[in-house]
Amino acid sequence: AVWLVNPDVLPQLVVMTIGNQPIWTAPNQGMAQAPMGFLLGRPIISTDVCDTVGDVGDIGFVNWKYQRAITKSGGIETAQSMHIFFDQNMNAWRFTFRVDAKPVLNAAVTPPNSSNTRSPFVFLAERS
Repeated sequence: AVWLVNPDVLPQLVVMTIGNQPIWTAPNQGMAQAPMGFLLGRPIISTDVCDTVGDVGDIGFVNWKYQRAITKSGGIETAQSMHIFFDQNMNAWRFTFRVDAKPVLNAAVTPPNSSNTRSPFVFLAERS
């Protein structure tokens, strides 16, 4: 599992603590696996896909093992056109690769001996 965060969140993560223990760890030896460091021991991936700081979806904890992806049979489709740039004596190319992904679980799971639900995809709620 990894943390997905908006890049604007990183300055706040660096100074956060639980008690007197920091929750963010510098990458040091883990630079190749986690160039943004670690949050509570798990790698951080900075992405602009996450919403801005304080909005729903600015920080998420995801386990990609619970995600399934399929591709359209036939692989990459290619198309060429000499007509688009005819006056410049150039060809235009288009490549299309179709992918769809979906979580394995439809909803959070409640373990047999707990009242807390668990999910492989968790995002923080809106905060001010």
